[in-house]
Amino acid sequence: IALDSGGLPVLVSKLSELLQNLEGIPINIGITGEAGCGKSSLVNAIRGVADDQDGAAATGVTETTLRPTSYPHPSLTNVQIWDLPGLGTPNFQLENYRQLVGFSRYDIFIIVASERFKENHAQLAKWIGESGRRFYFVRTKIDSDIEASLKRRRAHLNREEVLAVIREDSLSYLERQGVKSPQIFLVSSLDFKNYDSNHLLETLEREFPKYRKQAFLRSIRHPCLEIIQRKKTGLSSEVWKLALLSSAAAAIPIPGLGFACDIGILLRNLPFYYQSFGLDEESLRKMSVEIAKPVEELKAQITSPQSTDLNRSLLYKLLSNSPGMGLMAGEYLLHGVPIVGSVVSGGIAFTMTQKMLNWFLWSLAADTERVLHWVCHSD
Repeated sequence: IALDSGGLPVLVSKLSELLQNLEGIPINIGITGEAGCGKSSLVNAIRGVADDQDGAAATGVTETTLRPTSYPHPSLTNVQIWDLPGLGTPNFQLENYRQLVGFSRYDIFIIVASERFKENHAQLAKWIGESGRRFYFVRTKIDSDIEASLKRRRAHLNREEVLAVIREDSLSYLERQGVKSPQIFLVSSLDFKNYDSNHLLETLEREFPKYRKQAFLRSIRHPCLEIIQRKKTGLSSEVWKLALLSSAAAAIPIPGLGFACDIGILLRNLPFYYQSFGLDEESLRKMSVEIAKPVEELKAQITSPQSTDLNRSLLYKLLSNSPGMGLMAGEYLLHGVPIVGSVVSGGIAFTMTQKMLNWFLWSLAADTERVLHWVCHSD
């Protein structure tokens, strides 16, 4: 709404205000992995409830999670932990898994495995990474793994050495599968006070402010893009009227008049376009003060000519590299042909002016998106 009514500076000011207090922004953590890996038990352990306690996620030796189910965190405000159906069951195969569980709903993912990580876990990580979400790997039932390893290699390894081997094997495998710098936590839901459990909880809580910011920015991205598109469409709908003026001037049998008219039309209307999108000099300086960043850094996000650079020389150059050259040639060559020359010259002028104005509109709309993205993701 701020972008629609007050332009980019007003929106940036409002965003800066909202970003100061994000405690009310909900965080959704998706616990995913193959069936039977201990997802539901991990949900309960993170929440600090026993498997048989009221309100606990259902657990069992068979798959008990048949649909995404949310559980509130007992102490963290607006944090929901989602127990997702197990990957690999008949109803949740890899090819349709992310659509069925609704990946876009979650802000963070914990990818759970028992015994070892597999190709499916790496594929989940790839999908999550593509969506811009953060993910962590958790290896559950680590107490059972240690016990089994010690029985097999009683004389060779101690507990810490077994943990180091499991961690290194997990890291090496995931990296071979293309996962960059995976964060891996080794836990036991039955003995959650030991191993990497505290490190996992501390990491989540430390990163929550970042996740809230990302969730907030995702929530406003689509509405902002819609408003930018609506502004571009509204301004574009008036372009034909200006192109018609150019066409009328080009139809007058005075060489050069149409081209001069085009320059005038652009000089009168382009500053309004810049102001409408909030990319004029004054708006950029206001945003610079609001976010405490040099105005040059804002301008670096803009690929269109800067508003302060708009002059006859620049516009002449732009028109000369466009169908404007056709107009100039058309005026000199075609004005000597009665009626036909004027009609053709007018048509060339109409098309050239329309394309040039629309090019500026599309370019400024894209610049507005880039500036907004940079402002939102800067420190």
